[in-house]
Amino acid sequence: MKFEVSAWTGQRSSLTESLGREVLRLIKAEELGPGDRLPSVKKLAERFSVATPTMREALRLLQMAGNIDIRHGSGIYVRDGISRLVLANPYPGDLDVDTILNLLRTRLLIEPPVAELSAIAGTEGAFDELEGLLAEAERHLAGDQVADGVLGLANMKFHRVVVGG
Repeated sequence: MKFEVSAWTGQRSSLTESLGREVLRLIKAEELGPGDRLPSVKKLAERFSVATPTMREALRLLQMAGNIDIRHGSGIYVRDGISRLVLANPYPGDLDVDTILNLLRTRLLIEPPVAELSAIAGTEGAFDELEGLLAEAERHLAGDQVADGVLGLANMKFHRVVVGG
């Protein structure tokens, strides 16, 4: 496993980030498309010579980025946004009240029309999935790190369902 330099920090990337990139390379090399199934976590861990928990963490990062879908009891599947680019500010600093209010105002301009379009185009299955995700999020409002991780995943899944992904 080779480590690369992070474009954001200029430092060596973490093992899980490197594993994620290796899985994406595997998907491209194998010419896997949306809906195609990847090997099991155990087989991927063996292939990349890492512990299974480390592989799971790398896969969680890919799932949060929308590259793969992990279906418990079913497998790991390629999503259609494999080359999606998401950039985050690694140094956001503290947000002042005006910045937060401006972000909320911006969201109010964008989100209601998008929600309306999603509601019009939505299917009964999508509505059922959204209802389940909201129930899952509500069960994990404890505020600890584990709950926050589950809420983060539920949030990403929720938004993917809303946009029809």
